[in-house]
This record gives sequence, C-alpha cells and structure tokens, in this order.
Amino acid sequence: MTYLTWIALYLVFAICLVVGVFGGAWYGAIWMKLPKQKVTNMIELASLHPGVVVYDLGAGFGNITFKAAQSGAKVVAVEADGFKAWWIKMQIKKKQLSNVTVVHGNLLNMDLSKADVLLCYLSGMLMKHISQMPLKQGCVIVSAEHKIHAWKPIAVDNSSFTNHLYVYRVGESNCYRN
Repeated sequence: MTYLTWIALYLVFAICLVVGVFGGAWYGAIWMKLPKQKVTNMIELASLHPGVVVYDLGAGFGNITFKAAQSGAKVVAVEADGFKAWWIKMQIKKKQLSNVTVVHGNLLNMDLSKADVLLCYLSGMLMKHISQMPLKQGCVIVSAEHKIHAWKPIAVDNSSFTNHLYVYRVGESNCYRN
C-alpha cells in the first residue's frame, strides 16, 4: 500500500473511533467503559438468574450485556448508536449467544415495562427520565454512578472511590418520590 492509502485508512479509523466514543453525546451520554469489577458488582447486586428479563440501557460495546448473559438471563441490549449496536450483534454471533438481543433505538421511546432488571450506566438526566417511565412493579434498577434523586436506594455499593452503584426497586424506592 502507498503512503497516502495508509494515511486515508488512519483518518477513517480515527473518525470511527471518535464517533464511537463521543457519538453517544447526541443521545445524552458519551461512552465510558465501566471497570470489570464494577460490572461484576452490578450483576451480583441485580441477582440475575435464568428466566429474568434484563435490559442493558445504553449498552455501548456490550461489556455489561455479555456479563449479564453469563447468568443465563434473557438480556436486551439497548443502544442508540448504530455502530455500537452493530458491534454487539457481531459479538453475539461470534460468541454464539442465544439469550441476547439488540435493540437499536432511543431508550426513551421504548417500552421498559417487561423488564425485571434495568442495568444502567447513563447520565443523571437519562436516569431521571427512566424513573418517570412506566416500569414493572418490583423491577430492580442498578445504576452506575448516577442516583435517581427522588428515589431512595435499597442498596449502595461504595467499594471504590468512583463508580458508585445504586440499587432501586420499583414499588419500594419510588414510594419516596417528591
């Protein structure tokens, strides 16, 4: 390959990287990878097992999605960014997972009422919107980093300096709404 071809490939890669990382800002949050231990803690706090319907909201590149799938739960990865949704689909095929589906779309336009568990690493603004959506009674919400300010968590994981985890249960936590 010529020198100019390498430069062109580098520029295309750089543009894809920037759009992949910062593209979510158009949907309310930029993508940031949650540390592996925090992902593990999220799954443990959610008490996932086969038969549970889990929605990974703002799934990004699927780090939380694939960890949740290991529990045997039915996982729905919701991602607004087309490239990231495609990436998760390719990984599902590669890993031959039958318990994971991908929804490419805006989570604010979705029906979340079928979810038993919502796993979220979203902005505070998006968490506020989710708290106002119709959710199944008893649905567990595990949020990394951002609280639902009008709700009282049933558990908090402060095991690290950053990335606190907040656990809520619809019907318990939101009875404290203002």
